[in-house]
Amino acid sequence: MLPFALVLQLSGVAPPPAPAPSAHVQVHLPIDDEQAAPARGPTPTRGFASGFGRFQIGLGPPSFSPETSLLRLEGYGGSKLWLELDGGTMIGGLGRHVGVGVWAGFGRWFSPGNARTPALTEVDYLLGIELPVRFGTRDLALFAAPRVGIVSGSLDLGGESPSHQAFVGGAQVGAVSSRYHLSASMSYLSGRFTPVHGIGREQDLGGLYFSVGVLLDDG
Repeated sequence: MLPFALVLQLSGVAPPPAPAPSAHVQVHLPIDDEQAAPARGPTPTRGFASGFGRFQIGLGPPSFSPETSLLRLEGYGGSKLWLELDGGTMIGGLGRHVGVGVWAGFGRWFSPGNARTPALTEVDYLLGIELPVRFGTRDLALFAAPRVGIVSGSLDLGGESPSHQAFVGGAQVGAVSSRYHLSASMSYLSGRFTPVHGIGREQDLGGLYFSVGVLLDDG
């Protein structure tokens, strides 16, 4: 090859140009965005909280008992005020739909009486346990809770009245919203007892009431 190139140079004929080195051609193909994005699973939904606490205030008629019926015949009326506080934990193994909790309540019935009857004041203190059940979503859920406990109360008709104790039982059903932290419910409690030595009619320190309040949880 060298003698041939030398001969061409001496004769004045330029040698053929050397071939250019080969170049690698890169072709960029469009890729679909759906193919480029990694696979995504379904967006997880936010479940119920494992714990809760509520404060509610309610109103309702006094208990339904022979003593209350007699007092109504005497002209006593009005509504019974209720304040209650409860809290508990929802069991994770049951999907946080069932739990255990404690509750405390305060009830007060006041009626001013009239010209021939003194004012009436009933004050009740309640403490017990509950089994809350909840179904729905965090926005709105059904909340129900059977309740049992003890109650200590007194019925004052213008003089000193001894306190009476009794077992109390009942239930609450309503709606709660973990998102908006609201609660609304209807409750019924019965705490019946007969005065000592059977003097007087059977009394009930419970009642039916409707309440609204606030809900706090760890969600």
